[in-house]
Amino acid sequence: AQLASETNAPKSADEMLASYKGREDELLKNLRKMKEKQQAETGQQEQEVENAKDAEIRAEVEELVAYTGAPKTADEMLASYKGREDELLKNLRKMKKKKDKQENKQASEAKAAVVAEVTSLVEATNPGKSPEEMLAAYDGKEEELLKNLRKMKAKQEKAAAKKAASERSVTTEEPAAPAAAASAGGGGRGAPPEEG
Repeated sequence: AQLASETNAPKSADEMLASYKGREDELLKNLRKMKEKQQAETGQQEQEVENAKDAEIRAEVEELVAYTGAPKTADEMLASYKGREDELLKNLRKMKKKKDKQENKQASEAKAAVVAEVTSLVEATNPGKSPEEMLAAYDGKEEELLKNLRKMKAKQEKAAAKKAASERSVTTEEPAAPAAAASAGGGGRGAPPEEG
């Protein structure tokens, strides 16, 4: 009766005993085989579940080791923490969190540097939009914005230098012009022309 219930047999113990009347040893043999088969299947299922869990742990450890740049390989760490995989994962997750925090800080600092440079370039070039408008228009393409603003500033500086050079050459020519007129007129400025 106990074997019948343990094996979840399709018939009750009484029905099986009635079917196997006079062959009870054969019934016990078959029920034991059935129980062993079920235990083997259950063991196999448990092993498959365990293997799947191990595969998940291995995959996460490999991912975390690669991400954090841990000094040991995933295999070395799994060997060191055999039986304590949860502890290993906890430590690697802490390392990941720390690295994420550092990267976020660096990203914030980099963004602040970009905002500062854009603000400086916008003030220098006066493109007709505020730094905030420019950053919003180039969201995700800040390097392109900086490149364009730097080009604009260089162009404006070149034009200003050219204009300044042009103005210098005009001012150096002005004093020479009266001297030439004086020598052509024969006496210089303010002298009456000679009559003859």
